Amino acid sequence: MNTTVPDLRQFLIALSLYFSQDDMNSLRQKRLGKFSEAKLSILGMLEQLEAEPDSSFERNVVCEEDEAFVLSADNLDAVEVRMRICPCSANMEQQLKANAPF
Repeated sequence: MNTTVPDLRQFLIALSLYFSQDDMNSLRQKRLGKFSEAKLSILGMLEQLEAEPDSSFERNVVCEEDEAFVLSADNLDAVEVRMRICPCSANMEQQLKANAPF
């Protein structure tokens, strides 16, 4: 029978690391879902515009595997900005086509 008492400090550190890892996995899954949804939306808008990604960032978003994209808060914010810009571009493109003389 083991009569040693586990070190409480080590136990608490191990426990906090366990829950931290679980929280990080949960955050990653949440961000990945948000990114995947945004990527599909951007792809649809680019298709509607019959356009290609303009920048290396856009190419990373739409051409790379989801798991390869860095899911930082800054990157996700930039993706959301691109999503807001894209519908404006689509509307402008449609207006230009409608007003074209040929």
